[in-house]
Amino acid sequence: MRKSLKIYLSGKIILKDYHIELREHIITALNQFCVDIYLPHELAPVPQNEAEKEKYYPEITQECLLHIDKADLVIANIGDYGKDTAAEIVYSYMKGKTIIGLAENQEYKNDFFVRSFVHRVVNSEKQLLEVILSHMLNGYNTNETAHRPHRIRPNSF
Repeated sequence: MRKSLKIYLSGKIILKDYHIELREHIITALNQFCVDIYLPHELAPVPQNEAEKEKYYPEITQECLLHIDKADLVIANIGDYGKDTAAEIVYSYMKGKTIIGLAENQEYKNDFFVRSFVHRVVNSEKQLLEVILSHMLNGYNTNETAHRPHRIRPNSF
């Protein structure tokens, strides 16, 4: 039985429709391969009152971290992202995941923080598919391809 490539797709919740469409394009383009894409945007709707939100967010956070842990590859929409996506990028990096940034604009270049943790940036869906395919054909062993976390020296700030 073939192992499926597990991808975590990170991006702003308000861009849910865009990310669902992107996932479908990836699956269709790579239909001869087993690809499983987790999209946190499809979790239960966000509660509207504050009391429910306090309970909801920790559960969603744990669910997202669990899926990042299981992922072979993380794709982050860094053309338009928020704090949640930035946190997922850093968490993925610290877990040794390969992180591909998708940026159809150049805004991410102004953010040294995000640039430091993304392994590769692509500017189109076509480039993204090429990188995923290359990752799959090379065995997608993230332990060999991902950068290791930086070691921070005491008093280095």
